Amino acid sequence: MVYEAEVTTVILTLHILMKLKKRLNRATIGTDNQAVLMGLRNQRLKPGHYLMDKVYDALEDIQVTQWNRGKQVKDTERNR
Repeated sequence: MVYEAEVTTVILTLHILMKLKKRLNRATIGTDNQAVLMGLRNQRLKPGHYLMDKVYDALEDIQVTQWNRGKQVKDTERNR
């Protein structure tokens, strides 16, 4: 139960980062939950693994969103 809550916190944090309007150079999310940290490294199927899939999906969404924001900034600067 604690594991699921901790992973959900990471997922929600990633969604908040994705909604930010500014381009991020770097973001750090901290957790001291060893199960979450091990789950991020280990891709073996186990209970709650679907939550790790959501973490990786959110990370991919952030990368795409940030890349698009960077592209928009470059296009805007080029058109000036």
